[in-house]
This record gives sequence, structure tokens and C-alpha cells, in this order.
Amino acid sequence: MKMNKEKLMLGGMILVLVFIFFSGCKKSTSPTTNLDQEAIYSLIGSDSYSFPQEIISPDSTGFPKIATVDTIRFWWRKINRVTRDINVTVHQADSTHLYPYAYVTVTDTLYGRLFVLAKDSSQSMSKPLTDEAVKHAYFEKREGNETHHRGWRLVGISGLLVHSFPANTRIIDSVKVVSPEHNLALTESDITDTTSKENILTFNAGDSVTLTVYTGDASDSVYLHSLACHYFNCKPHRRSFHNNGDGSFTGTWMVGSGMMDSVYVAIRHAGIDVIKHTSLDGSASDPYDSRIWGIHYRVNVP
Repeated sequence: MKMNKEKLMLGGMILVLVFIFFSGCKKSTSPTTNLDQEAIYSLIGSDSYSFPQEIISPDSTGFPKIATVDTIRFWWRKINRVTRDINVTVHQADSTHLYPYAYVTVTDTLYGRLFVLAKDSSQSMSKPLTDEAVKHAYFEKREGNETHHRGWRLVGISGLLVHSFPANTRIIDSVKVVSPEHNLALTESDITDTTSKENILTFNAGDSVTLTVYTGDASDSVYLHSLACHYFNCKPHRRSFHNNGDGSFTGTWMVGSGMMDSVYVAIRHAGIDVIKHTSLDGSASDPYDSRIWGIHYRVNVP
């Protein structure tokens, strides 16, 4: 009996040791993964140009450019609160990846109000707005843990897809881009797919770019948001597109020629903003309804 008890005690100790060993192995990978995730969170938070919280920030204050709708004098958005959710999935290097890598989805939810100032002041109104903005990114760990952000670098990035909710009926079929170096059509997959930073859309300083936005609804209101720069002076700007009457809208954009575009900021962004006409010239009970494509671009300065 004594021998059996000793065997049982020895067996129990072995089981405890095995449990502790495997528990320790399981936990050993978690801190490293968490540290890498935290490094990527920090990198995203410090890069407001690649990961802006508000692609439509020019509308946050003041009275932007007069809308094309006859009954409206001014309209603008005011964002009061932004919540951000970042999903990071870290992978180790493998047969198709030279470095550890991570896929990231950044979702910003913007809460605020849409303000409309009508020509007849008695018709002026405001209504609540909620926008969801989604961006995808690809990171690689190019250096060791002791380096900045534990060696993680932003390698690829998508555009920004923004849509209102619960009303979400606006559609952008495509955007045609014509400049001295480009003649191409962008679809929604070009906005949502992750593209290498080296392959994002590039313009030369001072380029005149013609954009044609196809929505299929001639009653839409369409605007371009950009950051106009002249040397060290950069000001957000919004301009309306010309309504061609067939569900397409055309506008011309002069790419900033200032030093800010290349020396201080590697990536710029512009926003194609489509708003349902009743959001602006309807009643206060007509919901806010919009869709925005945020497009990354780079500027070459001579």
C-alpha cells in the first residue's frame, strides 16, 4: 500500500510539472505578441497623415464654399466625437514573407451634426450624423525589438472608405483621374485594397488634375476635399463638382506646389464626397446620407 501511495504521489507531481511546463510555454508567446501589437498601435497613433481620423476636417469649422443647391447658402459638418477600433493580427515570417508581418484594420466612427444654412433663414437646420471610416494596412517587422516601434514599419495601405449610417444609399461607381501623367479609372476595390506605399498615386507639383465622379444619380451633391499648400502654408479646401446632368460630376484640382508636400509629409489625402440631395435641401427629418472615398497620393516637387 505504501508503495502504491508513493507511486500515486509521484504521478501527481509529474502531472503538475507537465501542466506548469505547458502553461508556461503557452504564456511565453503572449507577451511578445502583445508588445508587437502595442508597437503597431503606437505607430498608427503617431502617423496622423496615413491614418487621419477625419478625412473631411475642412468642414469642421466656419462656413465652407456655397453649395450648388439653389435653396442653400452654406452647409458644413461638425464632428463632436470619434471612437477608434484597431484590429491587429500578427504573423511570423514564413515561406512567402521574409519578415514577421501584420494585417491591420482601423475603423473610426465619427459622431456629429450636419448644419445647413438656407437662403431663407427660417429653413436653416441641423441634423445628427454618424460616419464609419474604414482603412486597411500592412506592416512588416524590418528591425529588432530594441529599435523604434520594435522594428515595425508601414509597408502597404488602403484608401479610406467612409459611409453614413443608418442611412447608407449613396454609390460611387468610379472616379476617372486625368492628369499629365495619368489617365485611369478608380473603382471601390482600388480604395479598399491595400497598396504598397511606393505604388500609391503620384502627381507632380502644380499638376492640373481633372476628376470625373460617376454616381448614377444626377441629383447628388459631389465635393472634393483637399489640402492646398503653398510652401509652408497649407489650408484645407473644399470645392463642388460640376453636375453634368447624367449622373456624372466633373471638377479640376490643382495639386499643391509647396515644399510641405514632399519635405515634411510623404503622403497626402483627398476626399471624394457624395451627399444625397435631400440631406441638404430636404427637411430636418430627411436623414444624413453620404459616401466618401479617401484617396492617398504623393507629390513630386522639382
